[in-house]
Amino acid sequence: MKKNSVTLALFLYPTKESQDRFLKQSSVYALVPSLTRGGKRSLLYHLEQEAVLFSERVSGDIQYSLTEKGQRQLIELFPALDSKWDTYAGTWQCIVFQQAPKSDPQFRYLRSQLVREHAIGLSRGVYCSPDSFSTNLIQMCQKLYQDCVSIFSVASWDFGFERSSITRNFSLADLATSYSSVSTEVESLLASVDQKRRPNDQEKKQFFSVYNRFRDILSEDVGITTYYYPQVPSGLQLLAQLQELADTF
Repeated sequence: MKKNSVTLALFLYPTKESQDRFLKQSSVYALVPSLTRGGKRSLLYHLEQEAVLFSERVSGDIQYSLTEKGQRQLIELFPALDSKWDTYAGTWQCIVFQQAPKSDPQFRYLRSQLVREHAIGLSRGVYCSPDSFSTNLIQMCQKLYQDCVSIFSVASWDFGFERSSITRNFSLADLATSYSSVSTEVESLLASVDQKRRPNDQEKKQFFSVYNRFRDILSEDVGITTYYYPQVPSGLQLLAQLQELADTF
């Protein structure tokens, strides 16, 4: 999804379990101020055609919600949004390279996918990832590496897998610091809006600046930041606060 599509999808992402989120057309328009009115209509039409958004008319107003397809696409872009991290208990999934296939004698394509997923390399042919590997990687193994790799899960590590290695590999300390900074700004904006009811132009400008930073930070979080830094608000919690601000536009 392109930038404006991601923006609309994120502000419609349900941050409360089993509860869809809806926005009226006027509110949706306010979230993409850089587009002309025609551009906004075209964007909404495109997202509906792609089955990312769903619209319905209620009491004369058109309102939009995010489809299941749209939610899946967002989780692919922002793994930390996946509700599975709410109950994450420190489990990992590992992959071991065995006999390389003739089509990829060095496991080059598989290694590239593992690097994209920020998997930790324990040795040249052993990688691990928190909770589980992505659906894309599992499907790749089933299609291209049948009988060439083994995948298994680990509930706990007895020795040699240090917290420092994990936090360094995923830059968790930097992410935690960035989340804390965003949280401070968001809470300040929320307090201001509570007093003034609606944000002024300067506050809207600050809102979009904070949101852009948050989106970039969220894209780097695989989902385990708050497991190792529980004092820091999660990406989902910050998104809920940003949505609360957006609702005042």
